[in-house]
Amino acid sequence: PIARLDFTLVSPWASRNCEVARRCPAVTAAKAEDDKDKKYPARGGAAILGVAMEAGGRHGPRLAAHLRLLASLARRRDNLAGREARRHLLQWRVRLAVLLGRFTAHTLSSAFCEMPPLCCRARISETGARRVGRPTARMRATAGGL
Repeated sequence: PIARLDFTLVSPWASRNCEVARRCPAVTAAKAEDDKDKKYPARGGAAILGVAMEAGGRHGPRLAAHLRLLASLARRRDNLAGREARRHLLQWRVRLAVLLGRFTAHTLSSAFCEMPPLCCRARISETGARRVGRPTARMRATAGGL
């Protein structure tokens, strides 16, 4: 069967989530997953499942369950192929954490500066189309206010 997942990233620190998030861990992610289910009702036996991760890295219950399921399937595949079992669940959790960190860094850097994102700088300098210049006045003013 084909699984269709819709991923969302939510902030437990947003004003609409703050009060509830203090009382119960991962409730913000669980609520986001439920909201996605309401957005995509099942039709004709096919469904899109919402999975969520909080901005601090905590996984929603459905995302955690799907990662465990995928890890068990990968482990079974490795066993059938005669390969040594790997720690898939740990690897995928680490990859999600790294992606979250990169996304957060990109979001913050794009909010405070007019330079292209880090991933584009190498391409720009290779092509020579545009050089990465000195900090702009806006960047200097923002950095001075930190």
